[in-house]
Amino acid sequence: ILVISHCAAILADKAEAVAFVVRESEAHAAAIKAESDRLAKSARSKLNTGERLKAYLLFELTNRDIPKISGKVLSIRRQFSSPAVVIERPDIIPTEYKIVSEPTISKTLIKDALKDGVDVPGAKLVRNEHVRIV
Repeated sequence: ILVISHCAAILADKAEAVAFVVRESEAHAAAIKAESDRLAKSARSKLNTGERLKAYLLFELTNRDIPKISGKVLSIRRQFSSPAVVIERPDIIPTEYKIVSEPTISKTLIKDALKDGVDVPGAKLVRNEHVRIV
């Protein structure tokens, strides 16, 4: 009995040490995620600034009927984009040009039905076990 309680005490100490490492890893991951979100927001802002400035240049070049400007380092020119499709009346587009997507399965609806006792062929409720550190 003494050996078993000693082993249990060692396991408890080790488990707590592992739990501390888990907490530290989760905190570190959260900090990285926050920094990633901040950087992504900054990148979006910079891209938007670039798009606004390109729109400004296009407006000015178009209004002055200037097709191209050659600077000391960079050249700026107006250019037509690749053709883009604009759907004006989707209701009259022939079916051969429409893509029918596969139906998706709603796990939420199935879970609610199974909880209510409804038999849903091909589905079942399972309870998995996990570790929670509190």
